[in-house]
Amino acid sequence: MDEIPEEPERLKQPEQPEESQQQVQHSLTPEEENNVKAEPDPVAEDPLARYRAMLKVGVPRPAVERQMLKNGINPAALNGPVLEETTVIQHSPEPVANATTKRRRWHWNEVPAADRAPPPLSGSVWTRDNEEDACQRVSTLSQARIQELFVREIDNQVEGDDRDSLVSMTSDAEVALAVQHSSTSVKNEKVQVMKGTKGTNLEFVVSRLKHPFAKVAQDVNILTAMYLQDTDIKTILAMWPSVAEQVILDEYSGDFDSLGRCEQFLVKIRAVPMAKEKLQCLLLKLELQSRAEDLKQLVELVTRALNQICSSSKFNEVIRLLRDFGNLANEEFVGNYRARFSLESLLNLSHTKAFDKKTTIFDGFLYLLRTEKDGNLANFYEEINLVLQCKGVSVGGLTVEMNQLREDHQLVKSVALASSKLSDRDAKLAQDAFNQFADEIDDRLRGVQESFDKMEASHRAFLSWFEENPNVPLDQHLKEIVQFASEVKDRFAVLNWCL
Repeated sequence: MDEIPEEPERLKQPEQPEESQQQVQHSLTPEEENNVKAEPDPVAEDPLARYRAMLKVGVPRPAVERQMLKNGINPAALNGPVLEETTVIQHSPEPVANATTKRRRWHWNEVPAADRAPPPLSGSVWTRDNEEDACQRVSTLSQARIQELFVREIDNQVEGDDRDSLVSMTSDAEVALAVQHSSTSVKNEKVQVMKGTKGTNLEFVVSRLKHPFAKVAQDVNILTAMYLQDTDIKTILAMWPSVAEQVILDEYSGDFDSLGRCEQFLVKIRAVPMAKEKLQCLLLKLELQSRAEDLKQLVELVTRALNQICSSSKFNEVIRLLRDFGNLANEEFVGNYRARFSLESLLNLSHTKAFDKKTTIFDGFLYLLRTEKDGNLANFYEEINLVLQCKGVSVGGLTVEMNQLREDHQLVKSVALASSKLSDRDAKLAQDAFNQFADEIDDRLRGVQESFDKMEASHRAFLSWFEENPNVPLDQHLKEIVQFASEVKDRFAVLNWCL
């Protein structure tokens, strides 16, 4: 970009020797001197003369036009006659604001009014302070620090915008595939249908069984094979024979003892009606208590974390202080005061650097936390410690787990219904066992659902308190708060250690 040259006050005339000038002055009569003074100044008479002179000496036209605009003259006048009066009086209130200062701004967002959750009747976190007292809530010392970091006079050499480009340093991970070698059959005379990896994995599970295969099949039918480990059942389900392998097993008419161990087990277990579905139900029975309890505890943790966020006086004061900081840094106190910002803006605090190329918006706010309110707000994260425990929790994952348990419940009820349509004794035993298990699942899920209902109520209160968008997933809001609080905690830990 062309630099704006200094504006020549008028074309300089060649300097004459001092003696010559004195001779000219002494040779003029008083009448001639008056005539010289009366001659019109071409620059004063034609305000465009100086700019035409700048063009004549080679100054780029865009630079000249910028200088004309700065002095209130329409650049289009350069295209008209020389002596035409082309001065344009601009009625702008004052010179353009950005002609005096330049700012590094926090790029914060605000939830549109149409998308906000309605605030509580008693007011939200944003309405607890008087908007008119915004400037008075931040000390003069802190305001001066903000000006020092994020404001520069436009005449000073302004550094380039040094926002960190977020370049991912993560390379694509290569997945190492475990090569599993198929074992050679010890007894070549055994008939093997399950070969390769499937045969090896099934052989490992079957070799651990201490009960006859017929006994295992009978216990699976009535959900009493609790001696099976969950990993064994998962392996059996994962290595379940394909359609082609099942056809071979069904059509085998030779001696049963000639089959391999895996094949003998599959023949016995597949004789049970809906054997695969009953194995899935047996796995659920082994895991139900731990899965339901873990799910309930995590849901209750999220609920208590949401309640803690809304009730923490320090965190809410920090949020309002951050709002005032943003208005100060962006110079929006006077005509464009922002009463609120979206929580997603917490993720943008490190995106903008100050003019020193080192300090970020986040660093500037840390200074306020250490100086405002005697530094009592700096440890706000201690009041929302449960939120930090939610760092590895996915609310969406909790919902998926709950839905999976409901699907498993439906599977148990469908097996019970299918067993009721059979008239043999084993089917009757299976029907009773699966109906009883379905009732047990129902009781468990009812307790978990109550915890989900409480979490949803706390979530609605959270959305109203911060006037957030209900369509944004709760996981996103938790991530924003967790990341903000964790970064503040980690940074202050380093600062305190250095001190």
